[in-house]
Amino acid sequence: MKAIVDGKLYNTETAERIFSFRRKYKGAEISWMPGYSWVDWHDIDLYKTKKGAYFELDKKRESITPVAEEVVKNVLQKLDTDKFIEIFGEVIEA
Repeated sequence: MKAIVDGKLYNTETAERIFSFRRKYKGAEISWMPGYSWVDWHDIDLYKTKKGAYFELDKKRESITPVAEEVVKNVLQKLDTDKFIEIFGEVIEA
């Protein structure tokens, strides 16, 4: 998939997929239970371009969104410590 965002091309075929995960979104409100909503899950792939930019591919929405390195770090810190260390290097032990 390809997308041009802010004048730059993001291409899943030429970028490296570095991580996949599922993200939870608040869905539509449940009509018979006011205050409660459905949960909608999206499969997300994180990519890194050859020039070092990061982006997300939301497979359900079929959309590409550029993300900052800090967002990638935050996701990997929470979901896969080993992948974080592989990409960003060793972290000082507490």
